[in-house]
Amino acid sequence: MIRCEKLAKIYPGPVAALVDVDLTIPAGQFLLVCGHSGAGKTTLFRLIAGLETPTSGTVSVNEHDVARLGRGGLPYYRRRFGLVLSDAPLLPQRTVAENVALPLLLAGVPRRQAFERVALALERVGLAGRAHELPPTLSGGEQQRAAIARAVVHRPSVVIADEPTAQLDHDSATEVVRLLRAFHAAGVTMIIATHDEALFSSVAQRRIVLAHGRLVEDAR
Repeated sequence: MIRCEKLAKIYPGPVAALVDVDLTIPAGQFLLVCGHSGAGKTTLFRLIAGLETPTSGTVSVNEHDVARLGRGGLPYYRRRFGLVLSDAPLLPQRTVAENVALPLLLAGVPRRQAFERVALALERVGLAGRAHELPPTLSGGEQQRAAIARAVVHRPSVVIADEPTAQLDHDSATEVVRLLRAFHAAGVTMIIATHDEALFSSVAQRRIVLAHGRLVEDAR
């Protein structure tokens, strides 16, 4: 369970990206996070994943305050998460397989074992035949599926995806939603930011809305 209490993030300026957000996300939930551009969705994701620290308030997972983990504990905490973020694209000079393997190699998984798991992940997202190609040769939908493979290859308990269907055609977007639904069915908590709510209407269990850094709507 993820719990945010009075969570706030102020950037220099000052810019209030998040203001006093209270939010509890039970394990196994499929949550949609909606709101205008600049509403605070990406900041919320980065705080939950431990990529940034809050200005005030807390993020806790299973009642453990993330801020108290320290430098030694944060890398292990982050391994709970599979991230599909707009500011972390595939590396164009690395093959698809090498991109997907990065989380495993950084975690110290032996190379042979890592690429065995990569092969399984790519097969699951329908890219088994594209493993040795470079990302620029893939379509937008294929690149997004590769990003999802990279996010789940280390078997996270939570997947956070920031606009995973943005700029995709309808068929590609539908396939991405199908993949996310499949991982959710396997027990993974899904936290998805989207402007295309209709695509997720059949799978989402809850929808929250951010506006100017504040949580303004919470519907199940």
